[in-house]
Amino acid sequence: MKILLVGDTHGDYGQIHYARKVATLARCEMIIQLGDFSYYWCGVDKTHGWADPDKYPAVPVIWLPGNHEDWHMIEQLPVGIPNEHGVTYLGRVNLLILDGLKILTVGGAYSVDQYDRIEGVDYFPQEEINQADIYKATSFGEVDIMLSHDAPTTQTLELHLIDMARRWGFVEGRIHPKLEAGSRRSREAIEAIVDEVKPKLLVHGHYHHQYGDVYMNTQVIGLHCNGNGSKSIRILDTEEFKNGRWRS
Repeated sequence: MKILLVGDTHGDYGQIHYARKVATLARCEMIIQLGDFSYYWCGVDKTHGWADPDKYPAVPVIWLPGNHEDWHMIEQLPVGIPNEHGVTYLGRVNLLILDGLKILTVGGAYSVDQYDRIEGVDYFPQEEINQADIYKATSFGEVDIMLSHDAPTTQTLELHLIDMARRWGFVEGRIHPKLEAGSRRSREAIEAIVDEVKPKLLVHGHYHHQYGDVYMNTQVIGLHCNGNGSKSIRILDTEEFKNGRWRS
């Protein structure tokens, strides 16, 4: 089974069409989007962009929430039920069994750009991973794969965060202490889950950076965001994963 994993789309129709094209050409049976889906952002429903039967065959699309979502809206969505466009919301935490593999999904993250946003409009405190999320995620026991919006801290990610802060104008490579603490708290929540469920592979979005690293015994792959072509996607072949060839 081939599954197309997609990083942050931010409701970008160009990225949505690119993902559908790749899924069709690679004969993927499913698309899983890893947060910042922007289901309903600033009053616009973005899911219809995934439905274009005249151009691409229908491929099931499922998604987990990021931080840049309208949480007031998505909290009202049914979990696990496709909408009229064939798009299914997974909720904050969920467990998928695909081709015999246990795949844990964990949404949410902390917005370090919240200082430039308006609470209840384009920033929502519910975005953060909470203790209930951690409890539910760890209650599933050990899994094969974890898909999340946020990520555990690795050396590569730490260096990227420093570089990102410098590009934002923070000369010392550190953002405001309050924002940095919130971001680290979110990554620690992911780490608490990974420590318990012990996935062999974790793929995430959020940081708009493609990379690979290792946290404990888990291979971590980060995906870029919309506008970055092949850096923003990853094809997961479940047969290759089972045979240990997924590391390549």
